[in-house]
Amino acid sequence: MLMTQYGFFSDCFVFSMPVEMGGRIYNAVSEIMVAFLRNGFALRGGIAVGSLFHRDQIVFGNGLVAAYRIESDMAKFSRIMVDESVIAEIGIKDYDAVIKDHLGNWVVDPFPWYAKGDDMKGLLQQMFTPSQIIEVIRKKLTEFSGEPRLRDMWRFQAEVCARSLEKYGDVARDWVAELRTLIRVGSAGAT
Repeated sequence: MLMTQYGFFSDCFVFSMPVEMGGRIYNAVSEIMVAFLRNGFALRGGIAVGSLFHRDQIVFGNGLVAAYRIESDMAKFSRIMVDESVIAEIGIKDYDAVIKDHLGNWVVDPFPWYAKGDDMKGLLQQMFTPSQIIEVIRKKLTEFSGEPRLRDMWRFQAEVCARSLEKYGDVARDWVAELRTLIRVGSAGAT
């Protein structure tokens, strides 16, 4: 039986899905990431392939250790990194929520292609609320202007969001420009 499991311990959120479910993990994690962003929380984590036992709050195995290592050793900033082993195992389809970030790493895409329509800007706003997320990022950059580590975490999140929105072209140009302005303004606070 294919099962998706969620669990929490300490400050960790664990989400597991069988490999047979393919790229659905990217899309599921993307939805979780956007929900957290809307509420002022930037996530950092990793997606890995490996053996795992996960039932409710009990979770252990190589897959968890691999994801933890990605989160703690590689992710550094707010993004959900996707290990190359995942890409090799399940691949990437056009509609999967995974992109390369500005450092060349595979990450979960916060604003993936789900549909195309005549009013793409309205559709994007309805599905992902980029304006709301940009406002959250603006507030966090202001709030953490004197705390370089937290400020840079939100600048990095802004770059991941800008990179994601770029694929929509002219429709998202204003949002991308606004995010890039926030990144520059946020870096002006660097000491």
